[in-house]
Amino acid sequence: MADTSVVYAVVRLIAVQLPVLVLAASALYIVAICIYRIYFHPFAHIPGPFFAKLTDAYGLYHSWLKDTHLTIYRLHEEYGTIVRYGPSKILVNDVDGMREIYGYHANFAKGSAYEVLRFNPVHSVFNATDKKMHRRKRRLVGQGFSDSALRASESCILQHMDKFVDSFLESDTGDGWSTAKDVSVLSSFLSLDLITDLVFSKSTNTLTKPDNRQFRSLLVTTGYRMTMAFQMPSAFRAGRSGQWLDLGTWTLRNVDKLRAQWAAMLRGWAMDRIQAEKTRDNSEPDRRDMMSTIINATDPDTGEKLDVQEIGAEAFTLITAGGDTTSVGISATFFYLSRNPVAYERLVGEIRGRFRSLDDVRIGNTLSSCHYLRGCIDEALRLAPPVSVPLYREAGPGGATVRGVFVPERCVAATHAYAIHHNEKYFPDAYSYRPERWLPETKDEAISVTPEAKSAFLPFSHGPRNCAAVNMAYLNLSLSVARLLWVADFRIPSYAGLACIGAGDPSSKDPMRRRVDEYQLWDIFASDKKGPMLEFRRRDISS
Repeated sequence: MADTSVVYAVVRLIAVQLPVLVLAASALYIVAICIYRIYFHPFAHIPGPFFAKLTDAYGLYHSWLKDTHLTIYRLHEEYGTIVRYGPSKILVNDVDGMREIYGYHANFAKGSAYEVLRFNPVHSVFNATDKKMHRRKRRLVGQGFSDSALRASESCILQHMDKFVDSFLESDTGDGWSTAKDVSVLSSFLSLDLITDLVFSKSTNTLTKPDNRQFRSLLVTTGYRMTMAFQMPSAFRAGRSGQWLDLGTWTLRNVDKLRAQWAAMLRGWAMDRIQAEKTRDNSEPDRRDMMSTIINATDPDTGEKLDVQEIGAEAFTLITAGGDTTSVGISATFFYLSRNPVAYERLVGEIRGRFRSLDDVRIGNTLSSCHYLRGCIDEALRLAPPVSVPLYREAGPGGATVRGVFVPERCVAATHAYAIHHNEKYFPDAYSYRPERWLPETKDEAISVTPEAKSAFLPFSHGPRNCAAVNMAYLNLSLSVARLLWVADFRIPSYAGLACIGAGDPSSKDPMRRRVDEYQLWDIFASDKKGPMLEFRRRDISS
């Protein structure tokens, strides 16, 4: 009986003390992890903010604030070229380091941060983590962005460009000038309408149908979730089972429902598009536009095509990536032109001098010869990169070395576009809008873009994993800016409350948001933005 009472007492003591023991053990484990990360981790000697050494929640916090790009720029200013941005993450603000991370022979690949962005059963060319898989997909998807495929899509593109131009000339106030137009909103509608039409032969028609404009809000909220998941993948489920923690559900309860609605619509459109291509009568002319090219693309080495699931994954990626990133370039270009009258007058002179009519502003050598137009666009993309997150790469087997720093296997490195685009080493007078720096004939050696600086220009990433649709992006940027400026003049509204939208606020608590001549961005993986608000007037071409 005594033995039983002793056993009972011991069991009771353990039961009472178990929570304390578990908490104590957990606390010791956390302390041990912190000590290791601060003093013994391979990145322990790399400078960076204290909390970034302990947890990826540091990056998550700044993505939640939507100021990732500003934070990383500040950290490089404070700590130097190489900064520790997470327990196993470093950021490198240097061209040589960038090449060692993203170059063709680099021992880096996309890792777990991209897995959490996969919303489909199969990978797309964007989130494929296996290099061999990516090469196969890139060979097939890349055919959809060839010059011939883009030319085949020209009539579709120009139809949407016409609607875009018309949207700025509505609401005449009586003196020929329009009411103030939000370039960021209208260019977002253009981007979404155009990419959905190119991919599915069905457009969201947000420029002409206000009821459809909820689709853009879906992209914004999904992007916000994506950028946080990208910074701390372990805290986001993205459709995977067996994970108890999912901040995507806890903190953004509506996003998954919105994303599911969006994904279901895209899947339906994708299936319709694939079926239409399969059942096309042989007597019908072969559509060699972007999506038909991708659907029918054949791997030259294996003869394989993308299967139905893969086509769906690529379609979803094209819509998500292309639905707003081009809009950043359009909006930033008009913001900086509106603040730089000399650049504006020079660009208008080039466009109106090269093209005799609006119909002439199309794909071709004349558009390609508008070097100042390309300089204006590149300078806007430098100051306002379309992607606001660092595009992480994970070291492969055996690790890698970046600027003399050993990066162990599965540890992460990246170069951030906003930070390197504002690095005075590569771009002197980095916060000024100077399109002429991109012209080969520029006589100002103090700002001219050197070959090394061109390598530091990363609006669409670098190396074998750069954006597959970069040619289409530049085409859409060039056509939208050129066609709108051929048709219309613009001005900043006289009302200060409208004129300041998109610009920095001198009274902002964040010193980096006080520059009134800088176009402001917010991190939602792509760059979110507001404005500029501009008034437009159709120009007189009768004389």
